[in-house]
Amino acid sequence: NPLAIMTDQCDSIKAAISAMMPNTIHRYCIWHIFAKLPTKLSGVLDGKIAKVEFKALVLDSITVVEFERRWTDFIETYNLEERDWFYKLYLEKEKWVPVYLNDHFWAGMLSTQRSEGMHAFFDGFISRQSTLKLFVQQYELAIRAKFEKELEAEYRSRCFEPKCLSEFAWEEKFQTCYTREVFEFFQVQLRKLYHCEISSPEDHQATTRVENYIISDYSFRSFNTRDPFVFAVEYTPIGEYLCRSCKWFETRGILCCHILKVLSHKRINDVNERYILRRWRKDVVRPHLKRFFLGGYPRMTSEYMMHREILKHFER
Repeated sequence: NPLAIMTDQCDSIKAAISAMMPNTIHRYCIWHIFAKLPTKLSGVLDGKIAKVEFKALVLDSITVVEFERRWTDFIETYNLEERDWFYKLYLEKEKWVPVYLNDHFWAGMLSTQRSEGMHAFFDGFISRQSTLKLFVQQYELAIRAKFEKELEAEYRSRCFEPKCLSEFAWEEKFQTCYTREVFEFFQVQLRKLYHCEISSPEDHQATTRVENYIISDYSFRSFNTRDPFVFAVEYTPIGEYLCRSCKWFETRGILCCHILKVLSHKRINDVNERYILRRWRKDVVRPHLKRFFLGGYPRMTSEYMMHREILKHFER
């Protein structure tokens, strides 16, 4: 069974997953929930503003206590107590509100690839008029096309490294380990580091040598306010860094700008290997790509030659 699964909000799907995959974390696609807001807020005074506020309270709440408070204020402000849809949403909050799901890994996804992932996957291969027989035939071609794109991305990661933005030793380490796309995603957090302010350590725990830092993040602004978001980061000398507030690493597998700020402040030049997930590394051979090319696909195509060049790098 998968560790986690994301679907539309549907009672039938919920029951099926609960019965067949009881140990799998089930999450609702937040994009589909937001898409229903115009209808569910119909007749509400200042409905457009209410829609923006709803998204802000869901996405910007850092703690459960904050979410509960903001949800209550929202429902009371717009007199939504009698609307069953919002009541049901609240009862199922642990299946879609990020603050309740941030202890689980989601590779950064909040939605099912913006609800169109599978549709886009088959673009150009099938249409509404396609028969089941044609679907089976075209499915293999769609898989091959996906593998070719993945192989091309692997090649770019191996041969064309993006430049570092700083002189931090740990950025160079990430540049060496990460795929190109993941490293560029990491650099977004690195840029945000310069928008963060760090306070002096407080509430040290002498027995465990834990240092607690407060990070004011000016790149993360809430709805209708210019105040920075405040995050807590724990640091221990043995290399265990934990951002208790945003849970960026836990959900995305990438160190957040708040932890990077502590690394910079402490002049730490290296990071523990546990913070470089295997799934993001470019030196990992993807077994499905190897099976794809050894499974009867034409051997002398440009795609296959690219595959061979990548293998040479892995074998060094």
